[in-house]
Amino acid sequence: MTNKIELQLLTIRTTADLLSVSRATTYRLISEGVLPGLKIRGSLRIPAASVAGYINEQRRQFEIENGIIEKTVSEVRKDSPVSLESQP
Repeated sequence: MTNKIELQLLTIRTTADLLSVSRATTYRLISEGVLPGLKIRGSLRIPAASVAGYINEQRRQFEIENGIIEKTVSEVRKDSPVSLESQP
């Protein structure tokens, strides 16, 4: 069964209010591909689940950067440069 929040679409204004940013910043997040946008009969809408995911990712990044939590092993591996040389 599909969760109601997965189907809910938000306006630019509502999204901006939820993120406490300007509408211009919301448009920029969409144009940069950070948030997905879709048009319904010419009106731009953002999936609520995408906004919730963005908020959670930003909160997690803040907590990592401020030492509140540590990165998971997979996040550390993803951030580590890969060396092609064999190491002793």
